[in-house]
Amino acid sequence: MLFIDGKSSKDTNQGAILGTAYWNTSFVIYEETIQGLSDSTFEPNRSLLESSVIHHEFGHILGLTNLGTDLQSDHEDEEHPKHCIEQDCLMYWAAESSQGIGNMVSGGSLPTLDAQCLADLRANGGK
Repeated sequence: MLFIDGKSSKDTNQGAILGTAYWNTSFVIYEETIQGLSDSTFEPNRSLLESSVIHHEFGHILGLTNLGTDLQSDHEDEEHPKHCIEQDCLMYWAAESSQGIGNMVSGGSLPTLDAQCLADLRANGGK
């Protein structure tokens, strides 16, 4: 796990990336971006936002969604490969992007894995 004081080189005018997983070994959290999107009026709490991104990237390390852990049902988002189609799932694409993470953490709690992602982990030996 690497926290950098910087942004992703893949950021665009349409959105910024908050974290990126690399293979099944590591991930980076873009702290400059997270800090710029949190702890101000109408923005999510920084520790909640950061925790959500960390959990999401760790899900990729575990092979979710279709990154090594076989899908038990068809729930990979075709428009955002390697992410879940369920908007309330921690593995939904918005959990690592500035384009929707605010909606995911607006309730004040960490997003969780949906039943389909949990089933994938169980089939891969998880409890």
